[in-house]
Amino acid sequence: MIRPAAALAGLLALAACGQPAPFVPGSMAWSDVTVASNRAAESGYEQPFQNGPMTVIATENGDLTSWTLVPCQGGAAICGGGLYGPAGSREVTADYTVIRGLYGRTFWLSPGGDGWIGRNVNAVVPLAWDAVDQPVSTWEQTRLTEGRAAGL
Repeated sequence: MIRPAAALAGLLALAACGQPAPFVPGSMAWSDVTVASNRAAESGYEQPFQNGPMTVIATENGDLTSWTLVPCQGGAAICGGGLYGPAGSREVTADYTVIRGLYGRTFWLSPGGDGWIGRNVNAVVPLAWDAVDQPVSTWEQTRLTEGRAAGL
């Protein structure tokens, strides 16, 4: 009787492992060595907003969608669409630049041009980002140039 009970306990343990947990960006259970290695490798990549405004693209519900994110308010916030668009918050963590409060979504931007976007932590999809080749306007380009010169 001990062997069937042990076998049943083993099967139940395996079944529990088969249930995927919802993905929460930044919560991956890597060893400290792997995390440090990944961060060191990413240090040479372009950082979010390093080159000013950026475009983010992602596929949501089968549709390819894009958003424009622009540093604004002297670098204290990120605005949607341009310097005078709605403002969201920016938080810089060791792994992501997190933008909240824009377009009804949260953007987790990784160095190098990728990351995650979601309306909540249970419905995230991969994204790609890149610096905008052209400024939103000539006036905004002047402000961005001045901001970079001031270290913003």
